Amino acid sequence: MEMLGEKGFRAPARLAIMLYLLVHGKALFSDLLVDLNLSPGNLWSHLKKLEQEGLVKTTYVIGDRPRVLVTITEKGTRSVMDVVSALSQYIEYIKAKTGSR
Repeated sequence: MEMLGEKGFRAPARLAIMLYLLVHGKALFSDLLVDLNLSPGNLWSHLKKLEQEGLVKTTYVIGDRPRVLVTITEKGTRSVMDVVSALSQYIEYIKAKTGSR
């Protein structure tokens, strides 16, 4: 599962963030906090790392109050799809080896 480290998904929380964004495309910081049950500092730390890798983009949205919008990038979509594909292949390999289907 070396690919997880190469794609910036070594931490389970980063993979959870990326899978969430793959499904939703974008999310408010506050929604990620609640839905993924992460602390604000923990989420910021993971988002910073993912943004440095070019996998997500954070933008400040000014409306009735300031908010942070997190969007998956094209690179992020490709990367998480590669991981999902690899995990799917690994599951099939395990099923074949153990005789379960």
